[in-house]
Amino acid sequence: MRLLCLHAKHLNGASFKEQIVKLISPIFNNHDRILAFPDGPLKCKTYRHIRWKNPNDHRAWWYEDTPQKTGFDQTVKALKHIVNDIGKNPVDGVLGFSQGASLAAMMATRKMAEEINWRPQFIIVISGKHSNMDIHQSYYDSGFLGDIPSLHMVSRSDAVTDPNDSVKLAFEFEQSVTTHFSGNHILPDYDQIQRSFNLFFNQVNMVYHNPDDP
Repeated sequence: MRLLCLHAKHLNGASFKEQIVKLISPIFNNHDRILAFPDGPLKCKTYRHIRWKNPNDHRAWWYEDTPQKTGFDQTVKALKHIVNDIGKNPVDGVLGFSQGASLAAMMATRKMAEEINWRPQFIIVISGKHSNMDIHQSYYDSGFLGDIPSLHMVSRSDAVTDPNDSVKLAFEFEQSVTTHFSGNHILPDYDQIQRSFNLFFNQVNMVYHNPDDP
């Protein structure tokens, strides 16, 4: 089983992997489960709180400050390649954080499924919301696929993504599980969302071994 992990704006695949490994390693901890951490196809400017040695390491899935040149077409092409051209390790589900979470949710729309010729079996959305970019509205208008289980993690004090917006997004999915955690615009600790993880993966009929279980 392969999980596609989509980073936030200004991060990249490698840095996201470092941040999220503690959250998901208790679940995706054997050789049959593979995590993929692609870089967003778009280079973006440095951010005051995030500085990499190489400026090219700042990546995004679309540009928000240039409505006429969002670069989203490059992202759609990249996603189509990732989910369809990986040989023996097909992508099963998608996890995203922040901008990556909004993209993960968008990958569960009918229009995106048609464009990339693929649909996720499940999605995990951390601090996600509806994008307000005009180029994305047609995806939302096409509707979300009704049979995709989704887990939505919402920070109670998120200063970047309004928690209410994250909850509203969750309500648009027919098979959604929502869990809240403490902290700002960060990834939750596994201990905070363990019960919801169990509930969600039971829902999607995925069996995994938790080393903390008796």
